Amino acid sequence: MITKILTVNGKTDTIRTDRIDWEKELQVFVKSDIQEKDLGMFNVDTITVHDTVSIPNEEGYLDCNVSESKVIKLISKNKDSKIRELMFRKDLTYIVIVIIDEEQLYGINKRLIYSTHGRYEIKGSQDVKFLNGINYKVQVKFER
Repeated sequence: MITKILTVNGKTDTIRTDRIDWEKELQVFVKSDIQEKDLGMFNVDTITVHDTVSIPNEEGYLDCNVSESKVIKLISKNKDSKIRELMFRKDLTYIVIVIIDEEQLYGINKRLIYSTHGRYEIKGSQDVKFLNGINYKVQVKFER
């Protein structure tokens, strides 16, 4: 079972299910298909990040810092690349992928945060010229 919390422009809905279409759910990140040969297109740095856990409360979930660790951060050298950032621990228990797609008529910003602690989160926004933007967040927690 998974618990999926969807937030779009401030409105939240919670779904519990044992079915999820992974290809559709993670489509934009799967299409990115990052391979080892592509890593030369990134500048490499090491940074400190804070782990969080989601604690249920009346309004949904509250994220609390529980520890900090060093991660490798890759920043794209090519500003035309859709994949702008990658961050991960060497043991791959924490991965972040940032995708930005800016065109003349629209802009898309998506961030996948994956943790082997039984959860992932997708945050994003879409802006289309002459229309109101959309901000969204999808939090998924795997139940054992």
